[in-house]
Amino acid sequence: MMKQRPMLAVIYFDESAPKTFDEQLDALKLMNTNSDVPSLYSVSPDSAKLSIRALTYSCDSLTVLPLGLKTEKEGWITFQR
Repeated sequence: MMKQRPMLAVIYFDESAPKTFDEQLDALKLMNTNSDVPSLYSVSPDSAKLSIRALTYSCDSLTVLPLGLKTEKEGWITFQR
């Protein structure tokens, strides 16, 4: 059985980050072509699917970060740190 590679999505903070997709700071998600590996991504306010997303640091104690997950198989997915 082939070892599955982890799904990755990178979120980081940058003072100059806009709320929508920025080609200098963010990266669009390329969906996995291996049906055994799901695609995890963040979703920007303009609906861009991102593998790397820059956010402006917020003084709020709560920030909502929409995530997306695309799978080709049925079953359970477990997230680990």
